Amino acid sequence: MRIYSRGGTGSFLLTGPGTFAVVETAGSPNGFGQVGYTVDVGTQPWTLQPADGWVFVGTTCDERGGSGTVISGSTVVFNVQADATVVCNFTVQKA
Repeated sequence: MRIYSRGGTGSFLLTGPGTFAVVETAGSPNGFGQVGYTVDVGTQPWTLQPADGWVFVGTTCDERGGSGTVISGSTVVFNVQADATVVCNFTVQKA
């Protein structure tokens, strides 16, 4: 999971099945941060919760070996298959 923060840096909460991470972005003038997970086979929903003062802009995902990713706002749901790789990019903008 990658987070791009336009207009600054911050801390962003990413939640998934039974886990969460606070992802810090760094850089100037825009930030970037990432976290990786190894997950079980099956349906996996993940949600980015923008910090106060940030607005959600969009999400894209690149899937290799899965069987479908559904993007709905700041939530992505993918059906993980054995040996699949899914990389999602969440973008937020400083309000």
